[in-house]
Amino acid sequence: MLWVYAENDHFFSLNLAKKFLAAFNNNSGKATLIVAEPFGQDGHLLFSAAGIVKWTPIVDEFLKSQDLIFN
Repeated sequence: MLWVYAENDHFFSLNLAKKFLAAFNNNSGKATLIVAEPFGQDGHLLFSAAGIVKWTPIVDEFLKSQDLIFN
């Protein structure tokens, strides 16, 4: 599973995101956390339409690492 977190997310601190990740992975989960650069005024909006150019390469790279490449 891929978790993408923007440095300037106003809803969740990076520390909290890391705690969520540890709890998930310590209970049979398998997730990778990518910390993206700050996005706009609030990184929580990274996955809005305006953020597509930022998160698409992150998702593409993760899919490639999982041998999930679309032609």
